[in-house]
Amino acid sequence: GSGTVSIANLLHSPRMTELLRRFRRDFDNIIVDSPPMPQLSDARVLGRVADAVILVMRAGHTTRDAALAAAQRFAEAGTPLLGTILNDWNPKITPGYGYYSHYSSYYQHYSGSDTQSPSEPQPPSDPTTE
Repeated sequence: GSGTVSIANLLHSPRMTELLRRFRRDFDNIIVDSPPMPQLSDARVLGRVADAVILVMRAGHTTRDAALAAAQRFAEAGTPLLGTILNDWNPKITPGYGYYSHYSSYYQHYSGSDTQSPSEPQPPSDPTTE
C-alpha cells in the first residue's frame, strides 16, 4: 500500500473494534501479532485492545534491557504479561546451558577424565558361575 498506517489509528478504528468484538464472542483466545516493540511507539495502544501480551524475543538480538523495558511498558499500561517466547535459539552455540551440560562437566571434573561419555554397561554377574 501507499503511505504508512498508524497502529494506534488501526487498533482504535471502528472496524477493528467490531472485528475484535465478534472474535471475542466466537473464540476463547485471540492472538494479535504486532510489530517489534521499538516500532510500537506506545505499548498502551496495544494494551487497550489486548487482554494480555506474550513477549517474543530473538536470541542474540533482543537484549536483556530491551526485554525488561518492553515488559515494564506493558506493566505501566496495566496489561498483564502472560510469558515470553525465545525464537531463533541454538543450544549448540550456548555453552554450558541445560541439564546435560552441567552434570557432564561436574562428573568430568570429579572423575579426572577428559571424556564425557559413560562406559558401556556391564551385564550383571551370575553368582552360580563364580
